[in-house]
Amino acid sequence: FGRVKAGDQGVDIKKAGIFPVVHGLRCLALRHGIAQTGTFERCDLLVDRGHLPRTLGRDLQQALSAFQRMRLRTQLAAIDAGGTPDNFIDTGSLGRLDREMLRDALHVIKEFRESIARSFRLST
Repeated sequence: FGRVKAGDQGVDIKKAGIFPVVHGLRCLALRHGIAQTGTFERCDLLVDRGHLPRTLGRDLQQALSAFQRMRLRTQLAAIDAGGTPDNFIDTGSLGRLDREMLRDALHVIKEFRESIARSFRLST
């Protein structure tokens, strides 16, 4: 999964995917005076106002939905098994389509992080 480190517990989906999307869009919204508090609404407004490319906005929303679905599915399985839910996804237990979806979503996050770095002049 590229540079995303999967430890013994798997990939921390919150740290690797959810956090960068939510907080990246929050930063862009603050910069552009968007007061919406919902991540999907922020994304739509950023796209509508020309601050985020339409394709990236669409891909971010799809990636975030995929991350949330995978996280919820894993958390529910942990509860069913009598365990404690967490944010880790065991990539070895994913089917081929889910692994591909996760890989694609993580590529979107990488592109978004690079876009944020350029936007806030964080890259060297």
